[in-house]
Amino acid sequence: MHATGTGGAGSGRKRAEAENQQAGFPVLKTLEGFDFTALPSLNKQKVVALSQGDFILAKENVIAIGSAGTGKTHICTALALCACQMGYRVRFYTAPGLVTELLQAQREHRLGKLEKRWLGLT
Repeated sequence: MHATGTGGAGSGRKRAEAENQQAGFPVLKTLEGFDFTALPSLNKQKVVALSQGDFILAKENVIAIGSAGTGKTHICTALALCACQMGYRVRFYTAPGLVTELLQAQREHRLGKLEKRWLGLT
């Protein structure tokens, strides 16, 4: 993570750890740690391009679809970690986790509050 403000490296590391915890990563994974040779059908250049974050500026989404064990969580975690390193706040969701959170918010009549939290308004 890049440290911002006047804090030293220690404060940057603590901030990075807090942001990673807030993001809800299941595990911390990097693109450097992904074995692209194990999945030759995955376009490495596309993944590397996504790691630059242009899709964020364009307000586009990234959704990974595939069979179990193909590296979806690894790639998505790595992309989110890249976004964190660029200064973006991120939140990692699995599809079932997102559905569960939305259904619970709906039952508790707090969908609007959840949306505001996602938009960074609260």
